[in-house]
Amino acid sequence: MASRGSIDEQLLKRLMRTPFIRRRPPKTTGRELFGDHFTRKLLRYALRRKLGMFDIIATATAFTCRSIIYNYRRFIYPRIDVDEVVLGGGGSKNRTMVQMLRDGLGCRVFLHEDFGIPSEAKEAAAFAILANEMLSGRPGNMPRATGASRRVVLGTIWPGRRGSQPSWRTFT
Repeated sequence: MASRGSIDEQLLKRLMRTPFIRRRPPKTTGRELFGDHFTRKLLRYALRRKLGMFDIIATATAFTCRSIIYNYRRFIYPRIDVDEVVLGGGGSKNRTMVQMLRDGLGCRVFLHEDFGIPSEAKEAAAFAILANEMLSGRPGNMPRATGASRRVVLGTIWPGRRGSQPSWRTFT
């Protein structure tokens, strides 16, 4: 749908003024900032501008991509030479979003699927890697990325009673 619309640059500039976009890393967000409240505000503004559905979706998609590109250019590229980016999650299913990121990041952009990992499995794969690091006694965090004061081994194993079978009910 984003590919069928046109990006409204005025709305996009307004969206890019969202304070979170310019905040220094480490940072993370989700629906608490970009959920219903944000979406309703975006839609009210877009409808006042008489934008059609495809134009709204194209502009929202461009906002997602430009905010990522902006943060790479401001916070990552000045410190690290980046040759490749691996994109996963729901956005990797959006061909228009992937192309916008490929055009704007200035490096090769791969999908998890390019390495035989379904995007839907990225979290499970990440936790398997972290579990392996913990079992190997290796730190699993990155202080530069998370703001932690030092590297530490993450996680703990809590063995069951000898001879007992695991009970999945303990995890619900």
